[in-house]
Amino acid sequence: MDEYIPIARRVLRAEAWPQGEVVGTVRLDYLGRQRRRRRLVTEDGRAFMLDLEEPLQLADGDVLVLEHGALIRVAAESESLLDIHTPDPTTLLRIVWHLGNRHLPVEIVGGGLRTLADHVIANMVEKLGARVVVVRAVFTPEAGAYAREESAQRGSAHAHHEESWEKE
Repeated sequence: MDEYIPIARRVLRAEAWPQGEVVGTVRLDYLGRQRRRRRLVTEDGRAFMLDLEEPLQLADGDVLVLEHGALIRVAAESESLLDIHTPDPTTLLRIVWHLGNRHLPVEIVGGGLRTLADHVIANMVEKLGARVVVVRAVFTPEAGAYAREESAQRGSAHAHHEESWEKE
C-alpha cells in the first residue's frame, strides 16, 4: 500500500505569516529553494510533496502550507560559495560582466560579489585580478530586474490594478 504524503501548494513569506506553530523544518540550499515540484523531507524525517503552481524562490523563514493546514518552515542551508573582492571598481565591473555573460547567480556582499563555488569560475576571476575566498554561507543572489511579483503566492491578499491606456 502506498504511503500518504501531504502536499504543500502555498507559501507564506517570512515577513507575512503570523509566526504560528510549525510542525517541522526543511533545510534547503539555494538550488533546493527554487524548485517548484519535488519530494522533501523535514529535519525530523516527515516526507511531503512541494507542488507550487509556478516556480518561486523560497527564502529563509518562509513557510510551506500543507493541504491540511500544517506549517513547515524553510531554513536556508549554508553552502560553499566564492567571495570575490577586487582592488578597484573597473576590475569589479569586468568580473560582473563575465559572471553575467555566463548567467551565474550573484549576490552583492560588502562591496564584493558572492557566487556558488566552482573552481573554473574561481580561476577565471583570479586571472581577471580578483581575490577569491571560499566560504560557507547562505546564498541569496539578486532576483533580477525582471523578477515577477510573487504576491499570488504570498498568502496575503493584494489587489492587482491594471493600468488602462485607453482615453477616458
